[in-house]
Amino acid sequence: MVTDLKIAVRKIASTNPATGEALREFECASEVQVRAAVSRAASAQASWAALGVRTRIAILRNFQRLLLQKNPKWRSWSPVKPASPMSKRC
Repeated sequence: MVTDLKIAVRKIASTNPATGEALREFECASEVQVRAAVSRAASAQASWAALGVRTRIAILRNFQRLLLQKNPKWRSWSPVKPASPMSKRC
């Protein structure tokens, strides 16, 4: 893990890769914020793994459903149909 990384850029731009359109700019997190987020993620990983694959899939599908319910236009951004079985994608 890199421990002596210095961030020079304070903002990151998000662009649509298909059109090059600038979508939004985001402020970069500070080193303290990044370290705190990594620590929280590491702490949560064991309990997430303990849920098992089927439960994690159900949680992620519910999250996807909620996102699309909130803003249906996001459906067009997905390269695959929501909640389609993996066997049908390949």
